[in-house]
Amino acid sequence: MKITTTVGQLKQAIKAVLVAVNAKTCDLHVNDGRLYVKASNHAGYCRVDLDASVPKGAAACAGIGTHTANVIFGTVASDMEVTITPVETGIRLRYGGSNLKLNHSNGELADEALFKIAQSCEGRV
Repeated sequence: MKITTTVGQLKQAIKAVLVAVNAKTCDLHVNDGRLYVKASNHAGYCRVDLDASVPKGAAACAGIGTHTANVIFGTVASDMEVTITPVETGIRLRYGGSNLKLNHSNGELADEALFKIAQSCEGRV
């Protein structure tokens, strides 16, 4: 199963979430028929959905840091197509002759669960 998007969309999404929450790392997710990038810190999280057709049932998550993202996408043309393939240990990116594997990040849903729990607390700040 392959999911395609462009380098430009991926770079913009990564930059947007990292800047929004002032984080050093983010996660690339394939889940629920969507491709999205998410970053979090103690104050909240930000998620940006990418324009891509994702087959139902596809699920994967991989972490990427600011430095790694700059190295990987720094000099690549924005209109270059990126193929994203879920693999057992993360996500594989292929573009312009490159074949990169990003490893699964631990706690991929931990922040969402934390904020759902926090919303149910009453009388607390």
